[in-house]
Formats: sequence, C-alpha cells, structure tokens
Amino acid sequence: MSLINKMLRRVGFRLERVSRGFPPGHFYSPMPDLNEIAAKANYIFDRSGRDVPAIMINEDSQIQLVKSFSVLYDEMPFPDAKSEERRYFLDNEYFSYGDGITLYSFLRHFSPKRVIEVGSGFSSAAMLDVNDLFLHKKVEFIFVEPFPDRLFGLLFEEDKKTVRVEVEPVQEIELSIFSSLEENDILFLDSSHVGKIHSDVLHILFYILPQLKKGVIIHFHDVLWPFEYPENWLFEGGRAWNEAYFLRSFLQYNSAFEILYFNSFMALHHADFLREKMPKILETPSSGITPGNTSLWIRKTR
Repeated sequence: MSLINKMLRRVGFRLERVSRGFPPGHFYSPMPDLNEIAAKANYIFDRSGRDVPAIMINEDSQIQLVKSFSVLYDEMPFPDAKSEERRYFLDNEYFSYGDGITLYSFLRHFSPKRVIEVGSGFSSAAMLDVNDLFLHKKVEFIFVEPFPDRLFGLLFEEDKKTVRVEVEPVQEIELSIFSSLEENDILFLDSSHVGKIHSDVLHILFYILPQLKKGVIIHFHDVLWPFEYPENWLFEGGRAWNEAYFLRSFLQYNSAFEILYFNSFMALHHADFLREKMPKILETPSSGITPGNTSLWIRKTR
C-alpha cells in the first residue's frame, strides 16, 4: 500500500470516528441537550436585561443615532411586497423590516464609498436600491457569495455588468481587499453563523477584522440581544448556531471596536420611540421564521 493510500485510510478511520461523534449535551459535543435547555429556558432566553457584563452597549449614542435615522424615515423607499420598481421588499424571510430600514438609514447617514458584503441576497438588493435612489450610484460594491442563486434572482439585468460578485468562500478572498476599506465604508457580514475548524465565522474574526482600518463600520446579521438566539430557532428550526457567542466574547473588554447600533436591543428597550417615529421598523415578516430586527452594527475605533 502506498504512503498516500495509508494516509487516506488513516484519515478515513478518523473521519468515521468524528462522524460518530458524541451525543448532544455531552461535554465534548458542541450540540446542546434540548431537554436541559428546555428546563432552563426562562433563564437562557430572557431578553429583559439592559446590560451584558464587560460590554459597553453605548445606549445614549444609539439613541442619538436612531434620532438621526428617524429624520430619513419618510423617504424610506421599500415596498412591503415585491415590485417591478425595486429589487428589495420588506416582507421577506431573510432580511426584513427593521433590518432593511436600518440598513437604508446607515447607508444614507454614513454615505460609504465602498461596501464589501459577505453573504448576499436581500440585503444586497436593498443596498443597490439605496445607491440608485440616494447615493448617485457612486458606491462600489463587492459581493462575496459562494451560493449566488438568490442574489442573482434579485438583481436587475444591468447589475450583473456593474456589480462585482465573488462566487467563492470568504476564506479564499485576498485579505488586502478588506484592508482597502476606509472610514465610514461598510463590511457587511451575513455568513454561516457557525464557528468551527476553518469556518467563515472564525476566518472573519481571526483574520479580516484585524485588517480593517479605523472608522470602518461592520454589520453582523442574525444576532439578537443579549447575544442569544431565539428559542424557536433551536427547538423548531434546529439552529444551534454559535456566532453570537463568539461575538459576545470578542466584544468583551474590547476598546478597538464599539457598538454603534443593536437592532434588537433598541426594539426591546426603545420601542415607544420607534413605534412613533419609524413604525415599520417594528413589523415582522409574514413567514414568522426570522424577526425583523436581528442586525448588530459595530465600528472599529483604532
């Protein structure tokens, strides 16, 4: 038997052992025991608190920012349902209502020159609409999406000639592309939400974020206050994601990044203001799978 065959056979044995793995809830398994979680659900999924230890939530500055956003609300261009005039519409199951309206507000308020998006689809459509309508079509977009069918289904035909789409995992993208972002440019992240060996989440945290310049704005999707996933995502959807926990750990004691805006925190604790000034931001999609406020916006400060 050749050396290569011996190595492949050895790897095969090991992969078989890994695939057998450990049962959910075992201390070596990343998968939770649903019975254990259910017994402590009231504690685990409690969202009422206003603080997370060692994380600066910057509530006052979030309030000031959303007041600036509210001035732009009346010009918000997105319809609820699909239309011929817009690529994006609010009532979708992937990136809806509060997330879409906040993205619109960020683009108009900060006027980025460049956006790099990792994980593309409805958010891409929203950004292109805003670019056309309010930013004089001057924003340069790079979409990194290894599975682009949804994205291509939302783009206008002319977009395919003007927008750069990288159809490969973010781990394969040159790091220098990300270091080209300048102050108020946006790195928009909506990846697999799973940290594991060689995953996109870990690559972003370990290699891409350290490359960014001061002032770059970063968005993470499907992160809810207080860095915990919705109960139904686990028990009904089978999503045992862990990106939010990595982000919570990353932001603890971290003075190199600051929280700019946390959609679900504001929707929970400042709902009265949002209901009065930006009412659609509190609506949820008809699909019921994903709530409408699951975006976390941070900025690199040094």
